[in-house]
Amino acid sequence: MGEEQDKRYYLSQVLTNRGRDELLTEIQLTIQHQEPHMAAQMFTRKDLDTIYEILNELEPFVGVKYTDEVMQTLSVQLFLLIKRFTQEKHVSIDPVEKEVIKGTGEYQVYSVSY
Repeated sequence: MGEEQDKRYYLSQVLTNRGRDELLTEIQLTIQHQEPHMAAQMFTRKDLDTIYEILNELEPFVGVKYTDEVMQTLSVQLFLLIKRFTQEKHVSIDPVEKEVIKGTGEYQVYSVSY
């Protein structure tokens, strides 16, 4: 319950304190309990692994090397972001924050890719 932005903030805090596999297992169990019809389509390890691989391939373009822990956390966050977005669960971004994001190397890699 609550605002989408608050849910995502809470998720990032939980990811910081738990491992990727532990968190995914807990989320899967929660979904199976609350919305069993969505459980099968919501989480696939293959999709999560694909996002992880893409992030690994993008590191040289961004000019950074992330730790394994950061890569795992980021891959889960992106995975869940994509799933929430396909469910039309959006977050509004402040225009000033949006401009700051556009100045990052990560955004530059994204904009060149598309």
